[in-house]
Amino acid sequence: MNLKRISFFSILLTLVVLNIFDAFITLYWIENKLAVEANPLMRGWIDIRPSYFIVLKLSIVLLGSFLLWKARHKKLTYFLLMPTLAIYFYIFLKHLSSLWETIVL
Repeated sequence: MNLKRISFFSILLTLVVLNIFDAFITLYWIENKLAVEANPLMRGWIDIRPSYFIVLKLSIVLLGSFLLWKARHKKLTYFLLMPTLAIYFYIFLKHLSSLWETIVL
């Protein structure tokens, strides 16, 4: 693998890891009545069965990551990937901030 492919794969892997973290932390917040799911579609899946929520959330990002990997040679792919990574990183920081507030306060 060349450096560009390794970098792209690393970004995709980071996105998947952040998604996994988000899925489980979101479920933790919801099950402990500390938050509600903002996305109405995902909220419906949590209401049906929390494991469906996890599977759906992880599947969507894994499928998207696979499609981005297949199209990695196109410049548009990078423009699609970077905002998505930024959003998930922001969500990760929000989770950490909320967790910190819960522990400290």
